[in-house]
Amino acid sequence: MKIHNHSLLVRRAQYRIAVFSGVVILASSTYAQESAPNASILAPSQIAPEAARARCKTAVNCFDAGAYVITVTDIIEGDIPNYRKARLALLFENLTDETLVLAYRSGSSFMVDNFKNRYSCCQTDSSKEDTSAIGIGIDRDDRVSPQFRLKPRASDTVSFDLWRHRPPDEAASYYHFDLMIDEIDPSGKTVLKHPVVFFRNLPARAPESEQKK
Repeated sequence: MKIHNHSLLVRRAQYRIAVFSGVVILASSTYAQESAPNASILAPSQIAPEAARARCKTAVNCFDAGAYVITVTDIIEGDIPNYRKARLALLFENLTDETLVLAYRSGSSFMVDNFKNRYSCCQTDSSKEDTSAIGIGIDRDDRVSPQFRLKPRASDTVSFDLWRHRPPDEAASYYHFDLMIDEIDPSGKTVLKHPVVFFRNLPARAPESEQKK
């Protein structure tokens, strides 16, 4: 009986040690996971300029402006009474190690589809106010809004709403899109450059798989 009880006590002790060891291992593992920095959270992904430029050389929906590239990520058309509206989503990617301040040059955006329908920056022909830009500051009559700032190797999305009168419709298969983007000094007061940005033969939904001709 004593031998049996002794064996039982040994087994219980071994079990407690095993359980305790398991708790220690689990706790150590949990502590290690909590202590180790999460690279995907703490280190933001940065844009590789070489890869971005290489992509831009072949993609019809990408424009290389030197310090940054712009990619048309989507084109969505919709109908309202007497008008047809196209919304273009543009991704701006800063390829430099400096913060870029960019602004849209008011009145410069327009688009033409494969039927030669022209989309303008204003809903009505008589309107003098360009309301097409969403998410970026505007350079209007030499008054610059420097609100759009891209940190080094960072990206951000801007959209443009363009309008045309609505004749009998056929779905467009491609577009030509032009606009001007001002590069502004860090103080937000002086325009350094105002290059013309253009895209040719943009597919209706601007997939990146389409290639330049």
